[in-house]
Amino acid sequence: MNILLVDDDRTVRLIMQKTLECLSFEVVSAANVSEAVEHIASQSFDVLITDLHMPSRAEGVAVVDNMRRVQPQAVTIVLSGYLEMEGAAHELQADEVLEKPLSPVKLSEIIHRRVRERRATQLGAGERIATILEREVPSTIQSWLVRVKTVQELNNNSLSDDERSYYLPDVIRGIATRLRKHHDVRAAFVSTHTAVLHGQLRHRQGYTAPMLVLESTILHQCLFEAIQRNIDEVDSSLVLPNIMLIADEVNSHLTQSIDSLLRHSYVAA
Repeated sequence: MNILLVDDDRTVRLIMQKTLECLSFEVVSAANVSEAVEHIASQSFDVLITDLHMPSRAEGVAVVDNMRRVQPQAVTIVLSGYLEMEGAAHELQADEVLEKPLSPVKLSEIIHRRVRERRATQLGAGERIATILEREVPSTIQSWLVRVKTVQELNNNSLSDDERSYYLPDVIRGIATRLRKHHDVRAAFVSTHTAVLHGQLRHRQGYTAPMLVLESTILHQCLFEAIQRNIDEVDSSLVLPNIMLIADEVNSHLTQSIDSLLRHSYVAA
């Protein structure tokens, strides 16, 4: 389990890091907001543990806010040597606000419990969104076709609706599978085979890389609108991590398709 530990007190930070590592956690430490933000941008974490006053309260709040925006799947735990007001966890948008000192065993118990709860809720939300996307395949494809036909750059070729949209069911089913089986929103595993074939066919149909980007952007919009139409079926607070996963999946498909299209363009040339 990966933990980002943030504390401006070097002695406290080193002791806590060693203690957590002895409890079998993998720990990356940061001494300030700037270091924390760099780690959050470059690595994936299951848990954030941050001191609140570093030296002022604003620094701790900034770290929590950045983790919430960049890695909303992570559990956020705030430690404070001051007695915080009731309801501080809600105010800080943190999962836990704990008063220091705290026994290592107690902290470990809280970490494991919170991670289990977060993963269970994320997987539950992913299941519901996956079901929505699968149910909405026909309407999503129809909406996508309508929008594609309004974009002049995508209408220079005389293609049937089936020739335009043949790949969409496979992409949407792949996204649904990812939503059901994985909680790591930063990874993308769209089927390489599907994407490569898509790039090859689009090359034969006269598409360019910018045209692939356009149709992918429209797919983004249609998928998000399908979720929005059914948002009452999902806890809105749990949607963002799954939206990020969907975006990663569509972007991964786009990247692989463009690579396939360009490779076949070079061969043809």
